[in-house]
Amino acid sequence: MVPTIDSSPTETHPLSQAAAPAPLPKLDFFILGAGRCGTSSLYAMLCQHPQLFLPSEKEPSFFSQGFQVVKTHREYAALYTAAQPGQLLGDASHVYLTNPGTAKLLQQRYPNARFILIFRPPAERAFSLYHFMRRHQLDPLPTFEMALKAEPERKARYIASGEAPHYIYNFLYRESGLFGRQVARYLDLFPQSQFHFLTLSQLHNRPRGSVKDIFRFLGVDESFAVQPIWINQSPHIRRKFSFLRKSSWASGLTRRPSPLHVPPMCPHTRAQLDSYFQPDGQLLYQLTGITL
Repeated sequence: MVPTIDSSPTETHPLSQAAAPAPLPKLDFFILGAGRCGTSSLYAMLCQHPQLFLPSEKEPSFFSQGFQVVKTHREYAALYTAAQPGQLLGDASHVYLTNPGTAKLLQQRYPNARFILIFRPPAERAFSLYHFMRRHQLDPLPTFEMALKAEPERKARYIASGEAPHYIYNFLYRESGLFGRQVARYLDLFPQSQFHFLTLSQLHNRPRGSVKDIFRFLGVDESFAVQPIWINQSPHIRRKFSFLRKSSWASGLTRRPSPLHVPPMCPHTRAQLDSYFQPDGQLLYQLTGITL
């Protein structure tokens, strides 16, 4: 079951506008996603800069309505207690991009925040997400094609019941890859000058240059030399989510990844997905200038 928002009488609803028992940190930037597009590697590189602070645990997902890892103001504020004076504070939670209500929440609380987004071809990303879900025994369907076919029924069932074995958009392999639509939701609320867009291929081809561009965007010392770090999330999942092992959704992630073979995506499926994503890709290009 997806963890519910804590509404106990001892804690104010985490996403309400009411006064919080603990003040929220004054965040400066967010790595919004997209998921399975290199956010973990980007996070690891940005963490090296002494003028930036990101919590040691990635993906708190606090501002995601209906799916939170860190649920209360106190827990969220505690993630930032180690920050030093003058550091810019960030949050790296890819669910903020797909979750429909997050953009408005962030606009209300952090209207001047800066946003970093990284993308890869959506058909490729969809298969990567399916591979991740299969390896962690979260998607029982044995082929990618079966999972794609099941999307409409899954979406209707999970929304109707309010329950899912994991974050709902991690089962919507097509819908979660509509990057143009997701970016548009943010650009309706924030000026484009507060966004920095790049692709996974750009990060791979020029990691130091790409990160230097981000440092310049954030207004920190761009001469700082990072050590490129490449993280495939699956082998690191136990370390990164160790503090969540008692939570209902993290119990799936902390299981040992299965050696289960995942059949490759067939060319016909790839062609169908490329056609499906084409109109949204045109929208993404119009909004960001990025071609995938």
